[in-house]
Amino acid sequence: MQPRSQIIASKVYDQIKAREDTPDSQYNALVKELPSMILQNGLVQATGFLWSKYEKEPHFKKVLDDLRRSFQSINEPSAEAFHNKLVESKLYDSIRYTREALEIAGWMRRYVQGILDPKEKEKSNQSQEASA
Repeated sequence: MQPRSQIIASKVYDQIKAREDTPDSQYNALVKELPSMILQNGLVQATGFLWSKYEKEPHFKKVLDDLRRSFQSINEPSAEAFHNKLVESKLYDSIRYTREALEIAGWMRRYVQGILDPKEKEKSNQSQEASA
């Protein structure tokens, strides 16, 4: 039996690794801000903010979808249903969801820094060399 943190880390790793072929600096920046966004504003407000921009900006959609898919305690098919579940949750559940979200966001940030940031720098260096 695997510890919960290992299960979450594995899920998040698979999602971040899948984005390796299409580097997106806006996605990377948003993921890096996600843990502090949750801490400062709360999980419901953070997901509400991501959901408000869900259709307009693809990196917000990617971040919210990755967060939603990584949750073990909530299995909702859409971002709207996920956000509504958080809004309607009782205090005890809200605290539990926030802890889980912070753990997920922390793993997302680590993997973005370790997997996607180096790819983005490599792509940037290649484009600079080509223009020189």
